Amino acid sequence: MRTTDDLMKELKSNVSDEHMLSDYLKSIEKYNGNSFPEYFGILMKRHGKTRPEVVKDSHIERTFAEHMISGSKKITRNNLLALCIACGCTFPEVEKCLKLTGNSALYSKKQRDAIIIYSINRGLSVRDANEILYENKLELLVKYEKES
Repeated sequence: MRTTDDLMKELKSNVSDEHMLSDYLKSIEKYNGNSFPEYFGILMKRHGKTRPEVVKDSHIERTFAEHMISGSKKITRNNLLALCIACGCTFPEVEKCLKLTGNSALYSKKQRDAIIIYSINRGLSVRDANEILYENKLELLVKYEKES
């Protein structure tokens, strides 16, 4: 198996045009592991959650959440965090989901992120995390639809 250094050397020395870049990108797909939809499916099984449960507990509009989980819509950081919290993900699992979706990591020096990390580590619900964010006058993970 090639190391990251080997791949970097190859990228620097052997990839000189877009055709070669395309070939290189195809060759490294196997090093990237699971896609977000694949990984999130694994997480739901690991945590004993069904897709409908996660969608409901995330408080994200159902159709939109389904599209994000399936990978057919780009997922925002807030929505990803809500889905991960609703799934019961651990902090390392959330970090991997953030990375897989190209979203920024959680930083313990930021107040809002610290509250989210606290919520994840305590196994709080999205609603509970939102309450703490609201009490601290910080942006909520999701805004609730009016319940009829």
